[in-house]
Amino acid sequence: MAPSVIILFSFLFGQIAIYRTAGECCQPSLEWKLVFKGVAGIGGNLYDLFTSDEGLNEDVQGARALTNEFQGHYKNHLMDKWEGIGVTEVKVALYTGGKEKASLLFNGISSDKESWFSNERLRSSPWDDLMDTKLENGKDGQYFSVAGDDGINRHFYINNNYGGCGNDAGWLVVVDDGSTVCNWSEYADKPYFMYGSNSKVTYESGNAQFADVIAIFIKHQFEYIENGQDWDLVFKAVTGAGGNVLDLWNSDGGRNEGNSRATDINTGFRDHYKNSKIDDWSSLGVKEVKVAIYYECKEVMYMIFNGEDSDKNNWFSKERLTSTSTLT
Repeated sequence: MAPSVIILFSFLFGQIAIYRTAGECCQPSLEWKLVFKGVAGIGGNLYDLFTSDEGLNEDVQGARALTNEFQGHYKNHLMDKWEGIGVTEVKVALYTGGKEKASLLFNGISSDKESWFSNERLRSSPWDDLMDTKLENGKDGQYFSVAGDDGINRHFYINNNYGGCGNDAGWLVVVDDGSTVCNWSEYADKPYFMYGSNSKVTYESGNAQFADVIAIFIKHQFEYIENGQDWDLVFKAVTGAGGNVLDLWNSDGGRNEGNSRATDINTGFRDHYKNSKIDDWSSLGVKEVKVAIYYECKEVMYMIFNGEDSDKNNWFSKERLTSTSTLT
């Protein structure tokens, strides 16, 4: 059987991210990855943090522990790459004393940073009555969304009904800074996280539970590579896919440009790939060119060439070779 080797031609002309994918060769991550954590009672607006474009406490030891010992929220900047990393599943979990008390699972496929949190995408929850209830955001106090009732700062809100503060009932709410409408919006230092034990709960009944931590985890297909100099994939040749690679390189026009699987760094897609921008080489301001060989989805060897003042072919020469790896 021929080895699964891919040759990757890339060139650097700006800051472009690469998403290295799972496929038949590289399996999607089966482990949950923590991307967001809120801690009760320490201030701040979790919705504002969640929807911002920045991470928080990513390099702080203890920030990812599922307790309230570290008095700070946590956000992985990977969240802001949501639509590029192929999120498949999302988990929301509530913790008290470091123990998981409740969790919800959502279908994350083709979702964005907020749309996954919805009635339609819910796969499982600790509340049987929620699974049988269809909620329509904004109708009669019904909510099932990350934004929730943003006007009064009730977020990650799964609510069944309004009807006066003493009748407000639902399953989950993050009461953020600025929420002051009802008595139950003033129970504790914000933010705080209220939920029903086994079913929906009337928030002022005294039966609502409170969690120390709310955490969001994802499973995703693609690895986001961020190494300071990101490469743009312009050509890929796959072992055993047939055809003449040199003829394809020298031809005019692209190949498989409209097929997102064609840029996978694996052998799941059994054809070559060419980006038509290669044909405009001289106008791109190419600075560097990288040739990489992959075996079983891992980069085993690469060469980097000086691409300045080069054309489509002369960059590949001994004189322009600037660095190379050791074959692994």
